[in-house]
Amino acid sequence: MKVAGILKHPAFGLVIVGALLGVLTTVLATHTHDIHGFEKQLLLGVYNWSLIWIMPMIVLTQGGNLWAIILLTLVAFGRRRDTVWLKLAAAGLLASLMATILKNIVMSVRPVELGIGVVARFPWSVGYAFPSGHTAIATALAVIIFASVKRSHRWWALLLPVLVGLSRLYLGVHRPLDLAGGLAVGLVSGGLVLLLSENLKIKIPMPLLNTPINGDHHRHNEYIDQVTSDPRIIIEQRIPREKNKDITTDMIRNEKNVYQLFLTCTTCFDN
Repeated sequence: MKVAGILKHPAFGLVIVGALLGVLTTVLATHTHDIHGFEKQLLLGVYNWSLIWIMPMIVLTQGGNLWAIILLTLVAFGRRRDTVWLKLAAAGLLASLMATILKNIVMSVRPVELGIGVVARFPWSVGYAFPSGHTAIATALAVIIFASVKRSHRWWALLLPVLVGLSRLYLGVHRPLDLAGGLAVGLVSGGLVLLLSENLKIKIPMPLLNTPINGDHHRHNEYIDQVTSDPRIIIEQRIPREKNKDITTDMIRNEKNVYQLFLTCTTCFDN
């Protein structure tokens, strides 16, 4: 993709907004060692909800961990949503990596150590607090989903980071500033993946793949399973197709030539 195209891409705006928010929240987290004002009221307001919400919140908080990445990736792959499954996996893992790096740089404490009467209701959350890794992953996944589904369904994707963020406050494992940092990381991760994915589109023409090689359907199916397992493969559809007629080019008749075509295309990327 050209530089001008990158600057005009909507995902570039997400990266910029996320980067600016990330810088601001990181500075605040580095120089703020206590909690007060609106942030404290928001944390305690959500934390003091009825205890009947404990189990639902524990379930909701799973939307920002590794299992959420795996589940959404498998669903997208099973529905054959182009390369959405690959984008989901890349965005989620990148967000997790970036959050882990920032945690070890900022070294912010959990709310339980702030002396405001908050007890962690989710004992598996240990280590540094800023930024929220769960919120970062949920936001990155939401960005990919938002950009990949129909317009009428897009806004439902925004519920994922909101619900995950609320669950982290209720469980007493994060403060609002941590969620803002996670939001920033998620925006940057999701935006970067969307930008990079413009050069990783898979285009496999169905007429070519649906044509048996030398009339052998069994060998053809095994061959297709092999060549489509590599996400780098791109095949340009340049073979003429006539109505009610099979493709009769020499390239299709000769299995060796077809195989050479796939090998040549493995290093090609669609700009």
